Amino acid sequence: MKRILFLLLLLSLFCALYCVSAAADSSGSLTGTISWTLTDNGGLTLTGTGATPDYELWGDGKSPFSWDGTIKSITVGEGITHLGGRIFHSCEGVTSITLPNSLQSIGDRAFYNNGITSVSIPGGVTAIGESAFCYCEGLKEVYVWNSSTAVGEFAFDHCASNLTLYGWENSTAQTWAQTAGISFQSMGSPTGPCGVNLTYTFDLATYTLTISGTGPMESFKNVGFVPWYYFKEHIRAVVIGQGVTTISQYAFQNALMTSITIPDSMTFIGYNAFYYSIFLTGIVLPENVARVEDRAFIGCLKMTSAAFLNPDTSIGMENFTSCTQLTIKGWEGSTAENHAEDMGIPFEPLVPKSTLILPAGLTTIEENAFSGVKAGAVLIPASVTTIVGDPFEGSGVVYIYGTPNTAASLFAIQTGRIFVALGE
Repeated sequence: MKRILFLLLLLSLFCALYCVSAAADSSGSLTGTISWTLTDNGGLTLTGTGATPDYELWGDGKSPFSWDGTIKSITVGEGITHLGGRIFHSCEGVTSITLPNSLQSIGDRAFYNNGITSVSIPGGVTAIGESAFCYCEGLKEVYVWNSSTAVGEFAFDHCASNLTLYGWENSTAQTWAQTAGISFQSMGSPTGPCGVNLTYTFDLATYTLTISGTGPMESFKNVGFVPWYYFKEHIRAVVIGQGVTTISQYAFQNALMTSITIPDSMTFIGYNAFYYSIFLTGIVLPENVARVEDRAFIGCLKMTSAAFLNPDTSIGMENFTSCTQLTIKGWEGSTAENHAEDMGIPFEPLVPKSTLILPAGLTTIEENAFSGVKAGAVLIPASVTTIVGDPFEGSGVVYIYGTPNTAASLFAIQTGRIFVALGE
């Protein structure tokens, strides 16, 4: 019995000396420029700029977070460039980690023996230290976004038996995985062709996919043939450049972007093109879009607005099914209004009924042309390239509806009126 009591006393003394954790405080500083806060529910956030220190396993040089079982999630703020060795050693309760684009390196054993199941290493990281994620026994997925990141010895040893490393074709991550005997899944390339005259580029800092060139997108046989298939869940925005004419079937199926920019040159949206893009909040379909195929927007659960600028766009079956927050916007009497009525979806006119609508194809508006017309708003088509003076002086026009970056938007700025982009 005395021996047991002695051992318990020794264990208590050990914890008093070495197991003091960040849980004792709710905030503190690591350096003069980096501070941290810990919430009651175990959310640890690091904010500031620069590099954190490298730490020892025991003693005075020990990290304030190592061995702390109360930490459940870690968010490293933008501006921090290095996570020091052993900084989160044996934080076994941690199940999620968010790393910033500013991060450049991860120290030896930084996340040794954590409880995470997946981690995304940002594109700015050029070095992952030895044993950085060793003994993260639940770790199943690692995304390495930089094609030349140096991966240290044993960096992902003793993780889940089904661990998969995701990275670019012919990357250092691929070489490391093959050497270490770990499963590797190629994400293809961050840039490449997606049509005869089209290319795509994935920005590793902003997670924006940009498609540029002229003509139609390649016709994909199924979702697995889409070039960005293996990183679609990491896309946050899509920008399609002027000149691109189609979005092919399956192109953004299950992609997780929140926004997309579609050019005036667009004419066609394919089958299942945005199938269950659940974080897409809105879309504006330009006036040249003639056809939206069946199920193109099915399951876009957070979409609140879909604007059709062409009054005659042909809209296929089952579009917008399960889009319970949606309002369709379009011209009165348009196919968009008819589709909204058939599907039981709220409809909203693109412009108020009292709006003065100028005809498509108009190129010039002369000074004082509408000075005697009383209207609170006017729609100026994108075809207008010249506006002389103030054609609406004395008319009461306050709102200018039109297309961004045209004569209409410039005129609104110059005359102090409010510009409203169609569909927004």
